[in-house]
Amino acid sequence: MMFLMMMMVTSVSAIAELNKTGCDRVKTCLFKPIGCNPALDCTIGIIMHVVEPGWLRIEMTALTINPSTTQYIAVGFSNDQKMVSNG
Repeated sequence: MMFLMMMMVTSVSAIAELNKTGCDRVKTCLFKPIGCNPALDCTIGIIMHVVEPGWLRIEMTALTINPSTTQYIAVGFSNDQKMVSNG
């Protein structure tokens, strides 16, 4: 089973504030570049954590590269390491 979550990014005037507290303990956190501060200098930030059984909260942010074009952030989930669809 494969899931894909996508968020359309339009012109953004403020930086989204992602809270890194709990990363690598109760949250899965991915930032680029590694070690960046999501409120200052990350080009991409994704934080995921279970908020209650059956519910996953995903927070995503990215720098707007070209405000005049539509841009996307996407996260995919799969039961295998190759993201192969079995359907």
